[in-house]
Amino acid sequence: MPLAADSDSTVSPSSYGYDAILALAASAGEAECGTAAFSEATPYIVEVTLTNAADDKNGLLSLRSFWSLPENFSLGRLAEWPLGVSGLVPPSKVDRSKWQSVASKMWAVDQLPSRVGHLSSMLSGESPGGGVGPTVVLVHCNAGCDRTGEMVGALRLATAAADPKGMYVADTDECGRSPNYYSTTSLEWFCIWNFYFNGGRYGVDE
Repeated sequence: MPLAADSDSTVSPSSYGYDAILALAASAGEAECGTAAFSEATPYIVEVTLTNAADDKNGLLSLRSFWSLPENFSLGRLAEWPLGVSGLVPPSKVDRSKWQSVASKMWAVDQLPSRVGHLSSMLSGESPGGGVGPTVVLVHCNAGCDRTGEMVGALRLATAAADPKGMYVADTDECGRSPNYYSTTSLEWFCIWNFYFNGGRYGVDE
């Protein structure tokens, strides 16, 4: 994880944890995809942070410090996609006749549907860095369970990689606990959005 930093500090690859990220990505690739470690080309890292300055100011400063250094431009980039407001009221508290309308308008801040689309494109496209290496997308929040589970779970729903139950089981298995109330509620709304606006097979009742 990135180290805390003040606004005047810079972060080297060693203190930032760049090598640890590469090792984690290589291990995950071998375990899940059967691919070998990065032996021929250095990967391009897109680090997607779901935190914001209100809950992780020092962490964000650390990330910005590392990725803003010109010598690190070829290594990857930072994407700040804060989450946190779409899961305040669950669908169960809203008249069912209004679900479609609510699901169409509630993403102005979190932008979950559009960002899931960007995430899917990054995972399937060419390296944004223009190099020959693979793209590694690192998605994280603070705990790696709630907002991370929300983003990854939404990706699984949008790409039909899992049904709602399978998605939630995967989120829980990967973290060791289920996403919290707010992220779970947001996933319920995303499931509804996915059903009405993205051709998803499953509604929130599934």
